Amino acid sequence: MGGASELWRASAREIVDGIKARSFSARDVVSSVIDRVDALNDKVNALVSVQHEDALARADELDADLAAGKPVLPLQGVPITTKINTDQRGVPTTNGVHFFADRVPMDDDACIANLRKAGAVIIGRSNAPAMSMRWTTENDIHGRTYNIWNRDVVPGGSSGGAAVAVATGMGPIAQGNDGGGSIRMPAFCAGVIGLRPTVGRVPAAAGDPNQPKAFGAGLISAHGPIGRSADDIRLMMKALVTPTYRDPSHVPLPFDALQGRAPCRVAVAFDPTGNGTDAWTRAALDHAASRLSDAGYDVVEATPPNYNDAVALWHALGSHARSAMGPLIEKHGDEGARMLNRYVQAWNTYEPSRFVAALDRRTLLQRQWDLFMQDYPLLLMPVLNSKPFAVGFDSTSQEAVIEMFGILAPMMPSSSLGLPAASVPTRLEDGLPGGVQLLATRWEEARILNAAEIIQGDFMTRPVDPAI
Repeated sequence: MGGASELWRASAREIVDGIKARSFSARDVVSSVIDRVDALNDKVNALVSVQHEDALARADELDADLAAGKPVLPLQGVPITTKINTDQRGVPTTNGVHFFADRVPMDDDACIANLRKAGAVIIGRSNAPAMSMRWTTENDIHGRTYNIWNRDVVPGGSSGGAAVAVATGMGPIAQGNDGGGSIRMPAFCAGVIGLRPTVGRVPAAAGDPNQPKAFGAGLISAHGPIGRSADDIRLMMKALVTPTYRDPSHVPLPFDALQGRAPCRVAVAFDPTGNGTDAWTRAALDHAASRLSDAGYDVVEATPPNYNDAVALWHALGSHARSAMGPLIEKHGDEGARMLNRYVQAWNTYEPSRFVAALDRRTLLQRQWDLFMQDYPLLLMPVLNSKPFAVGFDSTSQEAVIEMFGILAPMMPSSSLGLPAASVPTRLEDGLPGGVQLLATRWEEARILNAAEIIQGDFMTRPVDPAI
């Protein structure tokens, strides 16, 4: 990697192994990554703040602990970023709006606390849209994050800053969250891996113990990792799932990276929603299916039952969260957030009876998908129904918003049913990174990552310089 100054290119695994072998220090790694951030972030605006002094001080603590004979931690010295909608003690949780600019939590969210305990070094905060309620990444307080392949295309949202940071070497892994594709879409746009774990797999609890966890959002949302390789995602998952008393909905299951190692039957759904699959998307799916088949997987064309019902379920469940957030968005959100919210509210209005009916429907659909996945333990399908859309498209008209949700539809069933899913890069297709989505049944994240490693190969496992 060309010496200490090039350590920003290293994977999380290489960092931990190198520090353990005394080949370099945590300070060496953190200094290199901070230099990369300082040189590049103005161009892409992935991070809204960088904690230079705190990060270097933490690196020095870790180096001193190692010198004193303490054991190497699972993420010893690995630089990470945290998303501006997730509490990190001592820095604002702005969530992309001026109203929260001075909201500085006294404690970390439970998932961030787990990463700290594992030895990760937080170097900065990644950008997100206002209220984290769009599938792009821009806001009035921190500005716009750019797609590193094409400035006219969205970088995805809402974890767009996190994905761009990982892709360009501003840390090998990053924390994000996903309620409707907010990890998977940005990872897809950047060309890296984004894993949305099973709901309940990773603890989530705000730094303020009196801040409630929204019920509707809790049904569909999960914190998870973004990284350049399946192996780095595994490392981060082991840290993220550490049990905590702070989240009563957390299911304290250990993460076993060897689970689901053997090839299995795979259902490939080229057009699960019936909205059509363009040649660009089909090329990525064909590439992934071929790689899995060559590795011994039994790839069969099949679609899970009632796919569009699971899409509609997401809208019914999501209407509860958007209804709760709507007044806040209207009062404090930026223009893009307000316009999108108005279009969605007019089209997908929250109704209590509809929401309760959706909860009943969810149990039935979960059972149907569980039975399907007894025959097909792994599902391969598009991330989106087309290439990423143009900047601003999501807030131009109600018709555009409806069209956008048709593009986003392949991501919704895993969210509405609480299933794990990942966006996995394949190869460059017409100047943009192609990618596919992998789904499995609950708690089967390791199976997804084993297949992701095969599909990705060597593509995008090292950081890239932005093409813009």
